[in-house]
Amino acid sequence: MNLTKTIADEMLDSLQNGILKRWYPLVIDEEFGGYYTNVTWDWKLPEEQEKMIVTQARHVWLSSKMAAFLNNDEFEKYAWHGYKFLRAFMWDHRFGGFFQVRNRNGEFSPVEGWGEEKRTYGNAFAIYSLAALYELTHDPSALNFAKEAFDWIEEKAY
Repeated sequence: MNLTKTIADEMLDSLQNGILKRWYPLVIDEEFGGYYTNVTWDWKLPEEQEKMIVTQARHVWLSSKMAAFLNNDEFEKYAWHGYKFLRAFMWDHRFGGFFQVRNRNGEFSPVEGWGEEKRTYGNAFAIYSLAALYELTHDPSALNFAKEAFDWIEEKAY
């Protein structure tokens, strides 16, 4: 019996069946795009769902990494699903940069008093997620979007 193999198999099973199958596709917001942010202790989706850039970007990153690690096309679809929400609603098409928070359908949200605020922290997570998607797919749209966000930080952060 190879103990290392057994532990690795148990960890992989825990990842796939104990974590990923719980979260996905549950958190995929098919109606408005992106990912649900809040899940209750009993795996229900509360009605109120604000979407923060860090959480949205983390799902794009995780989906991209799991698509590669597990050789799973479904996770690649989840990553692109999140990409579309980042591009359409989280990104400020007028001034650049990712908004800190949007409501469930991608519009302004007054939550936490952030308004139209953008933070380097959230923008960095978005770049990280777009780089992971590019690493997976080699699609230039992901790379170009990451570069656009990076350039925005370079220009605006001080």
